[in-house]
Amino acid sequence: MRVNKNGATDKKIFGIDIGPKILDISAAQKLFTPTEMQKKMEELIYDTLGEVSSDHMGELDQWDEIDRAYPKNTKMLVIGNEICGFWTFLVLTDKYFDIAKQGKLHEADITLQALDDMKVSSEHKGYFLDIVVSPKHRTMQNFLMLIRAFIEQLEAYAESGHYLIEWCANGYSDAGRKLCKTFGLEFVCNHEQEGEGEIYYGKLKSETLKSPIFKAHPRLVQLYNEYFNK
Repeated sequence: MRVNKNGATDKKIFGIDIGPKILDISAAQKLFTPTEMQKKMEELIYDTLGEVSSDHMGELDQWDEIDRAYPKNTKMLVIGNEICGFWTFLVLTDKYFDIAKQGKLHEADITLQALDDMKVSSEHKGYFLDIVVSPKHRTMQNFLMLIRAFIEQLEAYAESGHYLIEWCANGYSDAGRKLCKTFGLEFVCNHEQEGEGEIYYGKLKSETLKSPIFKAHPRLVQLYNEYFNK
């Protein structure tokens, strides 16, 4: 057994990789159809959050269109031939980010028109939708693999000159709210729809980057600090 650079263990049986790995949408499409991916992510949300409204879930075709346009903004934890966890974030336009920050954004209403195409400016606003892991695979190693992949995606964007400075997230669970606070986000309001979570907001800044969660990512810290100080 070997440990690769993203923390996954390489396990093979008869030449088939069964160890945990992180895949983006493009890589996952080699193993699963878009419908299979969306249905599994929906199941994982139900397993984690229980009953959620249709406003929260949106439609499969809607998310398939977004995933095809922004395949790097969803990463999946895959073990063997099973999707066991994932996270998704979006880069929103100013208009839709403000709506999200006010607790008025319903995920069923998110379309490509709500998303920043990242072609004009270098500063952007991120909206973190979900991070879920199936109950039977909810280990610290698997959770940290997903968090590490998220930070590495921020680093990849920074390497190409794109910095996600402002963040908004909807904390549906105790674990989700704790994660928001770990990244320096603060509670601003409840979602306007009862039972649809709590809204957290914050900025990624030099002080935030001193958090232990970024310690293993010095390149990300360097890139953001250089941007802040230029």
